[in-house]
Amino acid sequence: MAESSRLEASMFGTARSCGMSMSRRVTPRAAALALLLCPLAWTGPAAGQSPPTDSLIEIAAYPLPPRFALRGAAVNDAGSVLYWTDSSAVVVAQSSAGIEIVCRRGLRRPIGAAFVSDGSGVEIVDAGSRAVLRRDGDCHQVFALRAAGEFVSAGRTSSGWVFGLVAPSGAGLVMAVDTAGSETWSTSAQALRAELWDPRLSHLSAAGTGVVLSASRWPFPWLWITRDGSVVAQSDTTSLSRALPATEDWIGLPAVAVGGALVQTIADPRSDQRRIVVYGRDGRVVRVVSLNTAMGLLASSPNGRLAVAARRTDVLEVVVYRWAGPSPETGGP
Repeated sequence: MAESSRLEASMFGTARSCGMSMSRRVTPRAAALALLLCPLAWTGPAAGQSPPTDSLIEIAAYPLPPRFALRGAAVNDAGSVLYWTDSSAVVVAQSSAGIEIVCRRGLRRPIGAAFVSDGSGVEIVDAGSRAVLRRDGDCHQVFALRAAGEFVSAGRTSSGWVFGLVAPSGAGLVMAVDTAGSETWSTSAQALRAELWDPRLSHLSAAGTGVVLSASRWPFPWLWITRDGSVVAQSDTTSLSRALPATEDWIGLPAVAVGGALVQTIADPRSDQRRIVVYGRDGRVVRVVSLNTAMGLLASSPNGRLAVAARRTDVLEVVVYRWAGPSPETGGP
């Protein structure tokens, strides 16, 4: 069986066992997020106890509709969240003040969304209409996605958007544009190591002023790229091999910049076992937390103090966590 087919089959099996239906056109990268739809649990410190000096403390949880096929999420520095699905082309904004469907009309296949400006504006990358849309009162197109190929992932930095796409030749490409849509840099999979950056089998996450590219397959390599396209840090896969033996068939979820480090969930597609891996700025594994529940982080806030995750207790929820620990520095290593 081809690698992508094997990955999809393992993901679909896990999702169906949780009673969830899979949407049309599910890519391996999107299917990896379906691991988060199994029953989840997350425990905090016991009553009267203080949290560890570096930990994530839950501050809000928002239940999702019963069959919402979650494909991604974002959080701003104030704790408001965006989450979306490509199956029904819906992007939702939610906070303690209420809930709103963003750009209700016109979306076809959203692959990314982010808060912009002072946090009240929202931008959406819609691969279906090949456009970036903005809601700051009304909803309108900011610019068209002009590059040839299929756009599969997107991350928003302070400088603009970074996209993962598959060129007409089938090659992977990473491309950055400014806030007006003009290209600022691009690089091929070969330049980034082809085994890392196959957009269909990888994740792209905003990380301060840059982005992190992380592979969903063993040995789960990642690259931290700055706003000018320079690689400033990369994973030490040797240290991960020592810390996570016998996980060659596991799946990596997005690497999230929080608390001055990168945190990635590594998931067993056959069970609820998870490993939460914390990387230092030198790319080495700092520690690994073992869980027997299917949970995982999706994104972090621009200042690195908040993170958003998906979990299921009795219902599927999007959860916001606050970093408790030293002041994070997410501008890059």
